[in-house]
Amino acid sequence: MFWFALFIGAILFLIAAIHLIWAFRIWWPGGDEESLARSVAGFRNIRKMPSALQCGAVSFAMVGAAAAVIYLGAGSPFGGSVWLQTLCALIAAVFLTRGVLGFTQFWAGLTPEFPFRTLDRKYYSPLCILLGVGIVMILILG
Repeated sequence: MFWFALFIGAILFLIAAIHLIWAFRIWWPGGDEESLARSVAGFRNIRKMPSALQCGAVSFAMVGAAAAVIYLGAGSPFGGSVWLQTLCALIAAVFLTRGVLGFTQFWAGLTPEFPFRTLDRKYYSPLCILLGVGIVMILILG
């Protein structure tokens, strides 16, 4: 289960790195701030990316999530601890909730901008669901 946890952790580290790039106000891969905001945030009439602090906070949270998942999957002495299992269960719940939310009319109403709407249903929400299910699998099988 360690290699699977490492794989999930690597995806989370990649997401963290992308958010860190945005925290430094580098608009990759959008080219400019507005097109990136419309692609990755998608909120109604969005023209600017979330603040550097917000992007940095997401990056920090993703690094923490990656570390927790890898630590859980490593089978370390703390791998079976209740606090780490609870933390990973909460992380999984966040990803599963975000993933399912992406397919609701409520979320579509909050995030109507294109291309976000298409990208969310095609990539972002399914990725969140897969990450959540992957973490649950580590919790159960690891």
